[in-house]
Amino acid sequence: MNIIKNIIRYPIKGLSGEYLDKILLEVNQTIPGDREYAFARFNTKFDQNNPVYLRKTNFLALVKEEKLAKLSTVFNPKSKRFTIKIDNNVVVDEKLINKNNIIVYKSS
Repeated sequence: MNIIKNIIRYPIKGLSGEYLDKILLEVNQTIPGDREYAFARFNTKFDQNNPVYLRKTNFLALVKEEKLAKLSTVFNPKSKRFTIKIDNNVVVDEKLINKNNIIVYKSS
């Protein structure tokens, strides 16, 4: 018999995961909020009006960028609120999708 010891959701592909105390898993479905987003490299070409598959090398990942390990990420799949902390200090706290279900990108 197989036993699940931990369920870890990765809100942003390639970044830190979050251990879940509980979650509703549905047959033939993914974990809600798991890898729904990714940080594209600055030179990645992407057309929101004509989205196509992009290779994983177009995105940041802990495997290649060790400094990303300093980020602690939390994502609420219902509200689409995404939080990034560095050393327990909140540096990003944003809702990723607006009321029209459009991905919001803000650059400071």
